[in-house]
Amino acid sequence: NRLTIHGTVEAPTFDGLTPVRTEYQVGDYKRSFAISEEIDQSSIDATVRNGLLTIHLQRRKEAGPKKVTVKAI
Repeated sequence: NRLTIHGTVEAPTFDGLTPVRTEYQVGDYKRSFAISEEIDQSSIDATVRNGLLTIHLQRRKEAGPKKVTVKAI
């Protein structure tokens, strides 16, 4: 019941230029998240578009919707 994301950041190349500062470190990274048993693991879908990773997690049909009350303080 864990979702693990593993990726690699490669060094950017610039024609005739040397970067002074970069936003991300070069190398491998790994993130792990606990996933509820209410998630249908067979329907997890992930896409990368313009460098943005989007992960869709769907609830199992038997889990049904939940109502959450938000209180203003």
